[in-house]
Amino acid sequence: MPALDALDRHGVRWVLTGSLVLIAYGATFVPGDLDITPALDEANLEAISDLAADVNAIPFHDPEWSKCPPIEWHYKWQSRPATIENLDYLMVTDVGLLDIVPELCGTYEELAPGSWQLEVGGHNIRVADPRTVLDRLEGRTRPKDLVRQQQIDQIRTDIKAGTTSFVGLDHLV
Repeated sequence: MPALDALDRHGVRWVLTGSLVLIAYGATFVPGDLDITPALDEANLEAISDLAADVNAIPFHDPEWSKCPPIEWHYKWQSRPATIENLDYLMVTDVGLLDIVPELCGTYEELAPGSWQLEVGGHNIRVADPRTVLDRLEGRTRPKDLVRQQQIDQIRTDIKAGTTSFVGLDHLV
């Protein structure tokens, strides 16, 4: 997975969040991007900024987002300064869509202790507890969440019943 290669190459510390966590538990929907919650210390933000420059990242332009800057801004965007305010975006990159999510599911410092290690295509990654992702999805009404609702509900039910089956992510590599 090229995005994992790039994250490793730059030494970014992060936890996997988002739909890929649910796919590791058997969901079959197709992820739109790679959601990561990075550590927010200065060295890690510098690593993310270097990564963004290396993979030709630009923030995704979403005209349906009320706070979305004009499209011209996106093409002028630079990965410096290495601040979370400047890097907190869904990025279009040479290695796919990479969503830098500093706090939506919790911070790195909150998620890392409860995460587990998973080897995916030769990469050791931290994966957020699926309950954290499910809690974030509670009550969401985005179209993609509504389409996925049956699978989300099944994973939630399986976790509560203790019958969750971990599938992993190697089938995506």
